[in-house]
Amino acid sequence: MTSATAPLGPDRVFVKDLVRSIEVGILPEEYGVTQRVRFRVGVTLAAGAEAGADGLAFSYVTILEAIDRATDRHVGLLEDLGEALAADLLSDPNAGAVDIMIEKLDRIDGAAVFGLEMRRGRGQAVAR
Repeated sequence: MTSATAPLGPDRVFVKDLVRSIEVGILPEEYGVTQRVRFRVGVTLAAGAEAGADGLAFSYVTILEAIDRATDRHVGLLEDLGEALAADLLSDPNAGAVDIMIEKLDRIDGAAVFGLEMRRGRGQAVAR
């Protein structure tokens, strides 16, 4: 490897600005209806991550599938959704850390977007 191609840090795989309509919220009016939610999820590869048979160490498809699993039912809090998504992604041995941003787009008419941003690493304790 030449210095022109030497990595400067771990690689990242990401999905940005994915919008899904999901059931989310703890208020009575949020049950039985969907809201648009935007996801930005990045996975930093673990040191020593190895490519599988497909030649990839980690795929954006893995991120999409984790989002599908985390949103296949009503979710009360964005914090719970983020933690479930982080735990799912970090269960892959090639994932070293995850950055997650989840934004509710439709909750209040005329309101700015609001949501959650978190960073989790393998074995990290969570303070809430």
